[in-house]
Amino acid sequence: MPDAMEQLLELYETYFQQVEAAKERLKPADGLLGMGEKLGNAPCHDAFVEAMKALLEALPDQADATQIFQMLDFIYRAPFAYPDVHTSVYWMLIAVQGLTRQAIACLRPEDARVLHAWYEKAYPRWERLPAQKQVLAALKQQGERA
Repeated sequence: MPDAMEQLLELYETYFQQVEAAKERLKPADGLLGMGEKLGNAPCHDAFVEAMKALLEALPDQADATQIFQMLDFIYRAPFAYPDVHTSVYWMLIAVQGLTRQAIACLRPEDARVLHAWYEKAYPRWERLPAQKQVLAALKQQGERA
């Protein structure tokens, strides 16, 4: 069985492949004037969220603090690592960050401080969504633990 990081990378790869397949199924006029299919409504987005939930909920049993740090670092950097994705994919990469709050509690305080410092600089205050504010607060709280 692949380790948790391999599972995460595979999950992202599968998601991007499913998005591409959904794009290919769209007709040229889809989405115009609110008619037809839209990439943002493709079922692959919901499947991605559900798979992320399952993976992150199992993390405390499957990964150590170092692996969890690497995984959260990947998740938080993903929107920057894939700059050419469709808008709906970009927002989904941001949205799944909110699912990481439980995993943050498994971080070593020093790792939480590293992620907090990076996250705070990477995502400007005026652009943060509520889920991102919660992630930042959880990272700060974990970083303050003794």
